[in-house]
Amino acid sequence: MGVDPLEAYWGFSIRPYERELGRWRAEIKKLYGSQLVVPLAGGRAHHSTTTSADASTRETAIEMAKQVIDAGLVR
Repeated sequence: MGVDPLEAYWGFSIRPYERELGRWRAEIKKLYGSQLVVPLAGGRAHHSTTTSADASTRETAIEMAKQVIDAGLVR
């Protein structure tokens, strides 16, 4: 299992990680440490959120996280 460096995207940081061999997810945080809001989770502030589905590659996990950000599912 590995951890990759952060990728910055629209004010968020995306950290892909391999939770099991061949099963990638990505953690999403605000770039400057402020709390992030997840509207579908009751609109409460959170330190971070993680993509909910496994991806087969690091790149796919990053793309999934970008789709979450682009869709406004985190603020």
